[in-house]
Amino acid sequence: MKRWILFAIFLLAGSLVACGPAEVEEPPAPVKRKPPPPAVSKAPIRAQVTDAEELEVTAHRLAGLPLSDETDTEAVWSHHAELMESAWVQLEERHLSAMRSWARAELAVEPAETPLFYPFSGPDLPNALQFFPRASTYLLVGLERPGRIPDLEQLDAAALDPELERLRGGLENLVEAGYFVTKRMETDFVAPHLEGVLPLLYIFLARAGMTPTAVQFVTLDADGAIVPLESVTEDQAVAVRLELGGDEAPRSLVYFSQDLSNDGLAENPAFEAFLGRLGAYHVYTKSASYLLHMDGFTALKEMLVSQAGTVLQDDSGIPLRDLGTEDWERDFFGTYTRTLPTYREWFQEDLKEVYESADVPPLPFAIGYNSRIGGSCLIWARRR
Repeated sequence: MKRWILFAIFLLAGSLVACGPAEVEEPPAPVKRKPPPPAVSKAPIRAQVTDAEELEVTAHRLAGLPLSDETDTEAVWSHHAELMESAWVQLEERHLSAMRSWARAELAVEPAETPLFYPFSGPDLPNALQFFPRASTYLLVGLERPGRIPDLEQLDAAALDPELERLRGGLENLVEAGYFVTKRMETDFVAPHLEGVLPLLYIFLARAGMTPTAVQFVTLDADGAIVPLESVTEDQAVAVRLELGGDEAPRSLVYFSQDLSNDGLAENPAFEAFLGRLGAYHVYTKSASYLLHMDGFTALKEMLVSQAGTVLQDDSGIPLRDLGTEDWERDFFGTYTRTLPTYREWFQEDLKEVYESADVPPLPFAIGYNSRIGGSCLIWARRR
């Protein structure tokens, strides 16, 4: 009898997980988690690629875009292009188009040629591009590895289709909910060839008309300056810089695989020095697991509050109490009524009071964990 009771409980639990909404399945991120190990591959890692033509072809193929006004005739690539176009149309309609329009109206004061720091971003470049299209440098930081510089010549016919399918699977949560789910990234970005976040960054840049013109793995010296690596091993492949084309002003994207907890920053003091060299940068964060509310991330929070010139975030970013009105001019958008059950500990009563006492304009798009129209909030803070 006990066996049947246990079996029934197991079935009930399984049905609850299967039927629950996707946004509720996002677990709280641990205070400290090591990046997943890179996939094993016999091919050496290329430290850099400066061939702009190779980068354009690779980025456009991965993004499902035509090459030199011609359509790829190989069946696997034409099929990939059809699926990528369909996914991108959905992403534009559900998220990106409305975000761009809103940003032009509400963030018009954001200064050009200022770096953007997006902590806990993973490969989520599209959000950064819609809100801060004129940033001089896009600094993205996550626990996921950059992976290898994509080399399509290394992909044989047998490996190509499953790797492209896995790459498309990595986009599913961004299309559906507007953010990447942490647990899925731990497996979606591990592959023999198109591994890590670099292939997705290629896709996002190509779709934005900003094809990379040079890609190089980098490190930081003791003073926080970026130093290119002439050769790179698996252990060293944790930071990569992409020089961007497509417009007149030279710009760049730098991705770091970096633990941003107090312990992680203590182990790599050069990263704190690197942030200090940026000046008064923009900060953008959303769907950040409320890490900046936790005791294990106080060092990063204090850096952001003291160094940032502007902050755009949902309620999972810097607590409102740390963005006081004496130092910050603040605007609020959307609604704030709840957190996901997983994060109920981090509900902010003071933020709720602001939303209840003021005439807060709506958001015309969904963003963050409450990813539905009418259930999202954004805070736009500028240092006085």
